[in-house]
Amino acid sequence: MLVPLSPIDNAVADMGITCGYVFARPAGAASDDAGTALLAELEAATRRVVAKWPLLQGHAVWQKEKGIWGVDVPDEPLTTSRPFLFSSTRIAKPYAKAASLSAPLEPLERTSSPCAFQPAHKLSFFRSASLPTTFAGYAKSHASFLAVHATLFADVVAVGLTAPHGLVDATGLGWAVRALGAELHGEAWAVPPLAMDAQGDNVLAVGLEAIKRGPERTRDGELDGGAVALEGDEDDGDVESSAAKHALAGWVSASSLKNVACFLANYAWEKLRNHDEPRHVFLSRRAVDALVDSVKAEVRRETGGKEWVSTGDVLTAWALKAVHADEATSHTAAAVSPVFALRDLLSLASYPHNAVAPYPFSPSPIPLSTLATTSIGSLALTHRRSLDKARTRPFVRATLARMDELAWSNGGQVPIMPARAWPWHLGWVGALAARRRRSGTSSRTGGDEEHEAPSHHWIVSNQMVSGLADLTLPASLFDVAASSGAPRSKASSASSSSSTSRPVDLALLGFYVRITATIKDHQAFRFQVNAEGVFLEGSMRRTRWRALGRAVERLERDFGHAAAATAVASEK
Repeated sequence: MLVPLSPIDNAVADMGITCGYVFARPAGAASDDAGTALLAELEAATRRVVAKWPLLQGHAVWQKEKGIWGVDVPDEPLTTSRPFLFSSTRIAKPYAKAASLSAPLEPLERTSSPCAFQPAHKLSFFRSASLPTTFAGYAKSHASFLAVHATLFADVVAVGLTAPHGLVDATGLGWAVRALGAELHGEAWAVPPLAMDAQGDNVLAVGLEAIKRGPERTRDGELDGGAVALEGDEDDGDVESSAAKHALAGWVSASSLKNVACFLANYAWEKLRNHDEPRHVFLSRRAVDALVDSVKAEVRRETGGKEWVSTGDVLTAWALKAVHADEATSHTAAAVSPVFALRDLLSLASYPHNAVAPYPFSPSPIPLSTLATTSIGSLALTHRRSLDKARTRPFVRATLARMDELAWSNGGQVPIMPARAWPWHLGWVGALAARRRRSGTSSRTGGDEEHEAPSHHWIVSNQMVSGLADLTLPASLFDVAASSGAPRSKASSASSSSSTSRPVDLALLGFYVRITATIKDHQAFRFQVNAEGVFLEGSMRRTRWRALGRAVERLERDFGHAAAATAVASEK
């Protein structure tokens, strides 16, 4: 049975997603037999997940006539496993030594762990080095769409789940994470149905085609779907035109040699000159909740209770302001492209494939000088307004229309990429041009490009509902009694004391997400969440990581474990 994918899947078909977890081994479970029992349980649970979920048994197929990937799902369950379904290695060293860390990892706790950078990791601990990255590689090797890799150390076990991005987005992989956790705990889980209608068409593509056909109207002749004009456009009364001004803002055609050259030059500059690198941050639940409550109260005061912001709005605004903290005098701007899920808009709650669309964080790029003086609450509210306007049929329709324009000029394909500025426009040449603009000495002969502040284009994704960070391992997998002194989280301890239905879980020491691709992830950050806190991961300039690090320290000092300890000490 051929399950068709969508153009959104095609756009990320050369990428893979890996999420990795580091769990503490229970005390007394250092024997080879204990480790063997764990690996056997992990493999068995992985096989059960794939056996129950038909999509994961499929094989990537290129549909040449349609120019799109599909998945050939077998009509009968596979009798043999696909390559890379489960793999494992053993390293007879403590994790800290194998990862070249200065000290062992500590459990991540919602109330007692400080907000801080997570120690560096090695991707090989979570992903087989020979696993394909691209969908074409999966088609050639017949590799399993879900690949689980475990590395057993003397004191921890590292577990990684990998899937091709061309098959699933964070939400889709998150369902696999939760399914594996459910199998390990002996719990039931719902298998997502194959995403095709009775005619064999991709249900997302069908839904988007319905939106393209035109605005739905109520019996009173009003536009349906929550259509509203964007800020500053209310007077023209043309919702579609208003949405069109912002659809795919910050994205350009990948068929243009100039756009590609600009992207590659910017990529090389960021990686080689500015040391763009991946890192991971843990923000404790205590600190995040306090920060969000504070900003929400600010927004309520400023709007008289008429508007609100979410945790995602606050964290996105906080991170954006933090990473540019040292660039208040820059001549550049921040152009931010978050993405939102289309599932709710199209009523596709169980759709596992890629279902996101980009939208602008703000109506126009934010000058870094303005960003420095704008409060987190104001930035969060700007983002909330933009997101509410993007989650409408008119905005999605305008986005699809823009994609059709690109398809018409690109031979039927819709290749788009983030717009990037030439490195010299971001550097001293751009600064000189900015000074000339301010003094009024520049001319218009150079085109609009000289008169607009060059932008740092960020890709941002709020994946806090995806479940990527939700994997837990029962301590009993090591065949060691939970009372043996196994390190565990306080949240797990509390749940075990109040209920005997779920076993004690191993303590989570680290969580990582990596995007694998030929062009490495850069100028991007994402959020995930679990019971202990929020994880921020991505790739950016080393200097911006330092600026973010100072913001993390302030967050910990003002709202986190350090603030709580200070408050307790003062009470004494």
